[in-house]
Amino acid sequence: MWRSGRVAVVGAALALVVAGCDPSGGGAPRRAVTQTAGGASTSAGFNAAGVLGGNAQPTFPASGSSLEVVARGTLVTGTTATIPVAVRNGTAEADAGGSTAHGTGSTLSPSELGPGEVGLVVVSFPAGTAQPTRRTDPAAVDFTVRASSSRLHDLKVSAVSDAAGSLTGSASEPSGSARAPYPVSAYCFDDDGALTYGATSFASGAKALSSGDAVSFAVGLQGLPCPQYVVGVAAHGAG
Repeated sequence: MWRSGRVAVVGAALALVVAGCDPSGGGAPRRAVTQTAGGASTSAGFNAAGVLGGNAQPTFPASGSSLEVVARGTLVTGTTATIPVAVRNGTAEADAGGSTAHGTGSTLSPSELGPGEVGLVVVSFPAGTAQPTRRTDPAAVDFTVRASSSRLHDLKVSAVSDAAGSLTGSASEPSGSARAPYPVSAYCFDDDGALTYGATSFASGAKALSSGDAVSFAVGLQGLPCPQYVVGVAAHGAG
């Protein structure tokens, strides 16, 4: 059953194919690489519902008539390698959803995308899988986006601030009901508005929420620069 007649984007089930990995490893500097998809950059379609919170007002390239990755940030390696990406819904249908990357991933923010709208997702490569390395060019990571149904909906984020290297704030249930867990996704942008880093966590508390109830969150940035940011919080339940 499609919620609100919408389709879901499995933002990164996203069959991920890592190409151009350098087996020698090494210390290539981290950098942000933006993938353009044709057309001028535009802010149209980002956070149209106003459910994400933060100080960033990014623009993203236009896309074709499909679900496409239109920007990608910096590849961060470690036990779990991660890379944030932006997905634009270039179709005539509305889309919604969560995401996985080789079976693992974070939640698409916002969880529903109307025609032309953009969502953000942190794609993860967990330990034990074929991971990109720190010498992998982010532009060499290929993404495929497909649609699927979703059981998530967005809480409305408010009062986000950067406090001692963490993005903190609260999010409330806008109209219906929600139940835990409450996944939190945070995205950083540089001073020019380019997507750089992504991080995930969970909001505090395990209680169910009714309309107007709120949860708090804190997402650690691990010392990464984050002059501009947006945060999304999702929930299970009727919405």
